Amino acid sequence: MADDYIDYFEIREYTDHFLASSSALVGSSKAVDVTELQKLVASKADAVDAELAKQGVKRGNVRSDRKDVEAKRAALEKEIRKFHSHLDALDDAETFDIDAFFPGGKLGSISQLKPADLEQRANGILRGFDAPANASFTGRDDRKARIEAAQAALNKALGGKGSATLASIKGTAELLTARAEWLNAYAGAKRIILGLLTILGRKEEQRLYFKDLQVNEDAPRGGDSGAEGSPGKTPPAEASPAE
Repeated sequence: MADDYIDYFEIREYTDHFLASSSALVGSSKAVDVTELQKLVASKADAVDAELAKQGVKRGNVRSDRKDVEAKRAALEKEIRKFHSHLDALDDAETFDIDAFFPGGKLGSISQLKPADLEQRANGILRGFDAPANASFTGRDDRKARIEAAQAALNKALGGKGSATLASIKGTAELLTARAEWLNAYAGAKRIILGLLTILGRKEEQRLYFKDLQVNEDAPRGGDSGAEGSPGKTPPAEASPAE
C-alpha cells in the first residue's frame, strides 16, 4: 500500500489538512463531488480515532505532544543550519573537515526529515567533531554544545507521552481494519483529486492538498538545495580526513 508509512497519529493530521485545503475545490467541477469525498476520508479518520479512544489515547493530548516534538525539531534544525553557516563564515586559515559534518559539504534536505530522522542526522554531525581535523576551530565547542542541547531536547520530547503512547498502542483487529480503510480512502482521494485537477488544467497542485506529499515528494526548499548547501571553506591540504 503506497501510504502505509503513515502512522496512527498522522492520520488525523493529514485528514485535517486535506479537509481544510480541499474546500477550495468544492464546486469547481460537476465531475467530482469534493464534499462527499471529504466526508468519506473524515469518516474513516473518525473510525481510527474511535478505536484509539478505546485504548485511552486522547486526540487533544496527542496534538499537544506532537506540537512539542515539532517545536524541538525546529530548534534542532535551526542549530544545524547555523552551524553550517558558521563553517562557511570561518577564515580561510582555519583548519576543519567539512565532510566529517556534512557529506560533500552540503546541508542536505533537512527540512524534509521527520523528528527522529533529524535527531539521527544530528548524531552524524556530532560525530564529526571527533575527526582529527576538527579538534580545534573558532567556535567549535560552543557550536557543539548548542547542537547537543537541541538534540537532547528533541530526544526527550520524542520519548515523551506522545511517542510512548504510539509505541504502546495495541494493534487490535478493529484498529488495523480502521487504519486500512482510511489508507484506502486517502489513497483514493489522491487519485480523485489528481483527476479533478487534471480536468481543471492544474494537476501540478496535487501536493497542496496532501500534507504527506509535501514532506516526501517536494523538491528541496530554500537552504536545502545543493547549490546553496556547500560552505565556501575547504580543509587545507594538510588537514586529515575523518576516519
